[in-house]
Amino acid sequence: MFALIIIFFFLFSANLINADIIWPGLIYIDGILQSFPYIIFGFIVEFLIIQYGTKLSFKKAFIIVLLMNLVSFLLGIILIPIATIFLEIIYSISVYQFFKIGTFSLITQISTFIIIVAINTIIESWIILLKYPKFNEKKIIILVTIANALSTAIAVFGIYKMQF
Repeated sequence: MFALIIIFFFLFSANLINADIIWPGLIYIDGILQSFPYIIFGFIVEFLIIQYGTKLSFKKAFIIVLLMNLVSFLLGIILIPIATIFLEIIYSISVYQFFKIGTFSLITQISTFIIIVAINTIIESWIILLKYPKFNEKKIIILVTIANALSTAIAVFGIYKMQF
């Protein structure tokens, strides 16, 4: 429990004290809180893809997309920053030195996008398959990956649009 308190302190105190150390995963999480309209648009995109791809009724698709996004949001608040910290550690001793680039390089941005989509896809596919175990696993993973890539791209666009 103490470790979780420390993690939350470091993850969320950076904005409170204007720390100079940031990484793309935190920008993503912080941006989500500021980009609600883009999240709604991303949710609609995910809903349409999941409903069309699974042939669920409007109500069932809405509920499962809401549930899978709620769970991936709650877990993603913890998992995405942790995953991107590990990415930074790995890149700082390898990629950054070799290519002479830093944290906000195109390589890091693309890697962060892939990590976010992968984490959300794993969580959200698992939620759908728990509720509907007869669905084809491969098809669900493909649908959710496409849905997450599009909705994450929408959220990232919103974050960058707000910054400039």
